[in-house]
Amino acid sequence: ITVRDWSSDVCSSDLVLFLVVIFFDIMAKGSGVISWEFLTQPPRDGMTSGGIFPAIVGTFYVTLITAVLAVPLGMGCAIYLNEFASAGKRTRIIRMAIRNLSGVPSIVYGLFGVALFVELMKLGTGLLAAGMTLGLMTLPWTITASEEALKSVPKSYREGALALGATKWQSIRTNVLPYAVPGM
Repeated sequence: ITVRDWSSDVCSSDLVLFLVVIFFDIMAKGSGVISWEFLTQPPRDGMTSGGIFPAIVGTFYVTLITAVLAVPLGMGCAIYLNEFASAGKRTRIIRMAIRNLSGVPSIVYGLFGVALFVELMKLGTGLLAAGMTLGLMTLPWTITASEEALKSVPKSYREGALALGATKWQSIRTNVLPYAVPGM
């Protein structure tokens, strides 16, 4: 056993223990407060009583809009950058911009979302503007994760398909993506 394997085992078991402790702490302190009515009723009395159902539904819809925007766009960008873009100055600039965007604080994305989606596009302060803003915020992470998953697929998979007469897109679609999608 190597030191690296030992330390990763210790870290993963410590993480699981930490998560179990947090879960039981939440359950112990929240079991007296959380009820079916609390989860299914709207807030009342100026949001000082009642439930959290609209917040749960709103979170679900914002997450859905975010995923619908970020996942296909991020995967498409990653496929283009990894498989089709030629190595050059333009590709380096695009990758540098993606890395820089992943370091932008979320408040800046929020202000950008208000300026673009609420003010300029007149979408209002609703679910669509929130989901699109979060979609843009998660796009650099999605692109980076998808590109790393594509890089992990051996080059021989692509070459084998091309040697058998498949087009570049066919080789990517049938030989690369099935192995990369779990990491994407």
